[in-house]
Order: sequence, then structure tokens, then C-alpha cells
Amino acid sequence: HPFGVAIDAEGNVIVADSENHCIRKLTNCSLGCGLAVPRWHVGPSSVVSDLLSLMDDDSFSDVAFEVEGTRIAAHRNILAMRSEYFRGMLQSNCREAQPGAVIQIGESTAAAFRKVLGFLYSDTVELDDDVVVDVMRKAREYQLVRAYNLCMRYCVKHARPSNAVEWLLKADACALDELRGVML
Repeated sequence: HPFGVAIDAEGNVIVADSENHCIRKLTNCSLGCGLAVPRWHVGPSSVVSDLLSLMDDDSFSDVAFEVEGTRIAAHRNILAMRSEYFRGMLQSNCREAQPGAVIQIGESTAAAFRKVLGFLYSDTVELDDDVVVDVMRKAREYQLVRAYNLCMRYCVKHARPSNAVEWLLKADACALDELRGVML
């Protein structure tokens, strides 16, 4: 005894079965073929995960960094598109812009630098207590205001007695005055 029938956004037929006290969903039945019903499922975008996967596949990379003895491959077009700092570096006549050059990165850990690159590829940054200050330092150096602000938000939200002193000392050593003030 159907009480009501509807078609959802994917073209599935939904039936309110009053006698059995349940809602039934009928899929792949071709009843939802009207023009007003989207028949072609559009899943979530994969562009961010696709771009991030480039960081693990150096097949098409054309620039390399070395951080703490770790070589990290990247793509100059993405770096130049997302960062004025890297655009200036990679379009210059400097040694770093030459084909095959390996760009040395100091004052960072490999993990923190990968987070900065991940931000350039995805506009998001996955932070944790161990890398946040180093990521913030590089974000300021590379003029990545959004990444810097995401780091500040993380620190404000996650400051605890167990990490505040360590972050205060790192902030002081890195001249991150804003973070230093918050940690005080």
C-alpha cells in the first residue's frame, strides 16, 4: 500500500510503504528519466587530491628542493602560479631557476616544507603540533598569508600548557612576534 512516491536528485524512486511502516528506495529502475531529474551522477571533485598526488609522483616534476638531506620534487608552474615568491625565484637568472638545479631549503624540516608545498598544491594545510611553527615560519618567508593565518588559527585553537612554552620559544627564535604574543 504505497502512501506516497517521489523521485530524488539521482533519479531513484522513493516509496512510502504505509502498510509495512517503511520507506523504500528503488534504484536503477529507469522511472526517473524526466528532464528535471539529473540522470548523470556528478561525484565530488577530485582536483585537490589529484594535485596533491603530483607531490608523490615526480614523473612530470621540473624543480627539486633539498631539505635536511631529503630531495622533494615539485612543479614550477604550480609554484609560480600560487606564490609570488617562487614566481620571482623561478623566473630569475639565479642559480635556482636553472634547469636541473636543486634548491636548498634551510631553517625548516622536510615535513614542514612538504606541508608548505601541499598548501601551494591544494590551498589547505594539514597541521599538527610538531610542524605548525615551522610551517608558519616558511609561510611568512614565502608571503603565503592564508597559510600563515591558518597556522595562527591552529595555534590559538590548540594551545595547551603542554605545548605553549615550546611554541613560545620557537616563536621567539623565529621572530614570529604575533605567535609569541598569543603564547604569552
